[in-house]
Amino acid sequence: MCVPGLAWLGACAGDGAAPRASAGELGPPRALRPADFASRPGAQPLGPLDVNAVKPATSPDVATDLPALASGVEVMGDVPADTSSDVIARPGLPMASGAARPIGAPVFIDAKLGDINGNPIFASIFLDSGSTTVEPIGRFLSEEARRRPLPQWRVFAREEISKRVALFVRDEILRAEALATLNQDQKVGFLAFIDRLQRDAQRRMGGSRAVAERTLSQTEGVTFDEWKRRERDKNLIQFQVQEKVSKRVQVSGRDIAQRYDQLYDTFNRPPLATFRQIVVPASNAEAIAAVQAKIDAKESFEAIAKSEANTHRRATGGLEAREIAGDRSNAELFANAKLNEAARTVEVGQVAGPIDVSAGKAWLFLESIQDRSQDLYNAQLVLEDRIREERFNRALERYFTRLANRMNISDTSDVVEQLAQIAERRYFPQGATGANPASAPAGPPAK
Repeated sequence: MCVPGLAWLGACAGDGAAPRASAGELGPPRALRPADFASRPGAQPLGPLDVNAVKPATSPDVATDLPALASGVEVMGDVPADTSSDVIARPGLPMASGAARPIGAPVFIDAKLGDINGNPIFASIFLDSGSTTVEPIGRFLSEEARRRPLPQWRVFAREEISKRVALFVRDEILRAEALATLNQDQKVGFLAFIDRLQRDAQRRMGGSRAVAERTLSQTEGVTFDEWKRRERDKNLIQFQVQEKVSKRVQVSGRDIAQRYDQLYDTFNRPPLATFRQIVVPASNAEAIAAVQAKIDAKESFEAIAKSEANTHRRATGGLEAREIAGDRSNAELFANAKLNEAARTVEVGQVAGPIDVSAGKAWLFLESIQDRSQDLYNAQLVLEDRIREERFNRALERYFTRLANRMNISDTSDVVEQLAQIAERRYFPQGATGANPASAPAGPPAK
């Protein structure tokens, strides 16, 4: 079976066994010229190749001279003797000789999903190893495969994968642009900065390279060189964003004042009064007396409201929140006229009651009145941060789109779909429709 772009590792035993393809040897179809096959001294011109035979039908010496053709390369079309036309060859699984005996099933190693400016994107980045700014998602998807049936898991997996692919592509584009635009002085300064980071990290981890290697391996699952590369890339991305986006985002005082006027009602909401209410049935004279005695003794009103005697919202301690629109003395806070009058006049920290209500006797406690209005002076920092974040996100998106249009990037939707299919084969190996309890963890947990 020919699977372009996938790398497999298998094993065969026996004389004449064809070598298995190792990870990284397989790639997309490419055009080969007949001269590529006949370039060595003494090579014979090639005739048409029978791809179902171990050796080409018309060239008995080709399999010996070009073993790759006899072990997994599918040649599309005839191979003319002259060198004036192209031949298309596509890599695939190696063809074992009749004497070969398989000793194990092929094991999936990795898959190339696409390219960013000629740099390959591999499935292992997302499932197992992670990148500078993208945490691996393999273990996370594996855990969800135990909890969700396959149809639900597919939707969930594609959403999570899409987020990480988009972030990875964005950061790779920013990193490449930073490397391409740094001048010589900036490069020297940046490398010095990274070296200083390395020394500081090594000192924090015990002082020696060996101790740092062991610490990073145990805590983050990376080598010291990988950690250094990730720190370099992360700081490159931050530098590029700072220089090309952040520095160009400005927020003026006029911008803040205009936004305050637009959101005036948000920053000037009515005060919020927090009451607590106790209601005891009129028939329970003993409970009424006990509640009044506890109130007179200055016990916690909330604690009394949570006792068995109270029949009104006992679980929340009789909590009642009311917005005070306009003057409190005229506000409509409770439907019961006697309760409403008490709510208008009671002071913070004081209790009104007992009050006759239809359900019996009631007590009303005013816990607090929260002033929720903010003038422009007090709101300006919040507004400035909000406006700056909005403008930064828009500017970053425009900058990223401009860079992406200049670069050669594989279709991200295709990358997401390939990765989702690979993850499904890994975590639902039998294609089960229910949750897969046997799904094995893969890679460090996603954060």
